[in-house]
Amino acid sequence: MKPGQTINERYEIMRLLGEGGMGNVYLVRDFVENRVIALKLIKDKFFSNKAIDRFKNEFKMVNQLNHPNIIKVYDLDVYKKTDTYFFTMEFVEGKDLTTAYKTLSYREKLEILLQIARGLNYIHNRHIVHFDMKSDNVFLLQNEKGIYQAKIMDFGLANILEDFSGKVRGTLVYIAPEIMMKKEVDYRADLYSLGMVIYYIFSDKLPFEDCKTVKEIVTRKLEESFRNEEQFLSIKENFVKNLIKDLCSARKEERIHSAQQLILYLETALEMNIREEEERITAIFNNDFYDKDNLISNLQDEYLNFRLRKEKRVGMLNIIISENGNGRTQLLEAFNVKTQMSRVPSLFITIEKEENLVNIFFRKLVFGFIGFLEKTDHSKEIFIHANKLIDSEGFFVQEKDLVFKIRNVMKEIFENISTKQDVILMLDDINNLNETDKELFSYFLNLAVTSPVFLMVTIDIDNINSPECRLKQYEDTFYLIPPKKYYLENIQGNNVLDYLAFILGVDASKIDDTIIPYIMKESNGNLFLIKSYIEFLLSPDYLVKKKDEYKFKYPEQITYHSKIIDIYQARFSNLSNSEKFIFLFVAGKYDKGASLDKIKAIFSIKDIDDIIT
Repeated sequence: MKPGQTINERYEIMRLLGEGGMGNVYLVRDFVENRVIALKLIKDKFFSNKAIDRFKNEFKMVNQLNHPNIIKVYDLDVYKKTDTYFFTMEFVEGKDLTTAYKTLSYREKLEILLQIARGLNYIHNRHIVHFDMKSDNVFLLQNEKGIYQAKIMDFGLANILEDFSGKVRGTLVYIAPEIMMKKEVDYRADLYSLGMVIYYIFSDKLPFEDCKTVKEIVTRKLEESFRNEEQFLSIKENFVKNLIKDLCSARKEERIHSAQQLILYLETALEMNIREEEERITAIFNNDFYDKDNLISNLQDEYLNFRLRKEKRVGMLNIIISENGNGRTQLLEAFNVKTQMSRVPSLFITIEKEENLVNIFFRKLVFGFIGFLEKTDHSKEIFIHANKLIDSEGFFVQEKDLVFKIRNVMKEIFENISTKQDVILMLDDINNLNETDKELFSYFLNLAVTSPVFLMVTIDIDNINSPECRLKQYEDTFYLIPPKKYYLENIQGNNVLDYLAFILGVDASKIDDTIIPYIMKESNGNLFLIKSYIEFLLSPDYLVKKKDEYKFKYPEQITYHSKIIDIYQARFSNLSNSEKFIFLFVAGKYDKGASLDKIKAIFSIKDIDDIIT
């Protein structure tokens, strides 16, 4: 594709970044998110069910990962013009390790290897094997201070370990011998490949280059002949040579047994005696406790019922309600992946709090839906009308009749959406809309009522019942298919121990249950607050793991600034003066003693008379 061409009226091609085995990667501008990203488009010659499954598998695999040393992907879609798959991902501006290693110092190489090991440890903890670790698939970013950040790329060959078919995959020199011999494989296959990467960046050469057949390479790998090669012996640092030997043993049982062990070795070499606590906490807390799969199944059923409706020009509203931190965002993200994997037209937007007259969310909404329109001269006109409302930096042009113009563009869009496709729209956190936004959002909901839109919104439990919430008035409006409400609730005291066992990865009987009253006091059963409190306890070793058991030894004199205080401060600030007065009357009865002082401190009340009067 050439610069200037567009994909689905959303992505404008800027230039070709590179050609991979299965697809080309382009630098594109995303009109919806107003950002420059990378887009991987599958090649026409690989347009087979097997290739498509592999391409979709790569997207699905990486979409579930969230780690600073792993490339981030955004959306999976189909290029309507050619009916070929593509997915979008973050654009990493830098060099691959193959190109950059010659300019790196010894310490920089070790720091980069440490980051790669952390990335591998992260995916291995999730039962994923990369199967294609090589210097070409590690990209380096350099910040203004000259510090490098490594990103593991290209998960096209990655696989859940339990689902591995035994097929030889990867680049021959890097492949572990057990794969080539079709023996039992585990995570140490990636460690072998990383050992070959280390060999290359420290010796300026790969082993086995003189081999002429696959059989000869396998034989040399089993003999570990690289140990006698001149390039290997020329490596000055004994630590590096020993590391390569330990990673590239022919028998996997003799290798470094895990990426975590490799991390410890590299940290020791860099004179880092402790692990970064943030990395450890991130590795522990990687799942949800609520039955997300069951909720997703319910939403899938609702969508199927929606598609079977007799009146095609009617929308459906689904409201997901919870306190902050109980997983509503993660639920939407998981459902979004399901829809994209099934080729269902979908749009996922997180609404941020803004000071602008109109929230940028509406730009994303407008350009997102323009991408769902059939390509006609009229749809091109709508795009032009919408584009006139945006300045050079991607924000709305500030003018008096802006809201009126946005309403007109939205009206044009929804009048032209085809009933052939039932769009899923996921809006995360509508709490962040201001008054002008709420009026515009109400107008949008009126349009959605008579459009083929399956709408999902998340909202805070405190806001759903407030007089300002506009969703209530639409419960009767969506009369053909009534709105559904899903509550993600706090867990009760008797379930807290099970939740702790879940996030710590041990049996409930192995956890000191004297911790439960403290947890309930600081969290009230909110999942996010429980995680925050456990993170606090683990950091200074108040919750200590001895063998397979967690012992609790929290000293009473330590004060913990609970995040529940921050939540209640926010709630209190939203009360009217009359409501604040009633609260203080019940809680303190104007008592100028310690109880009232504590209330004033928690809720940041400076002058009690301002409320009482």
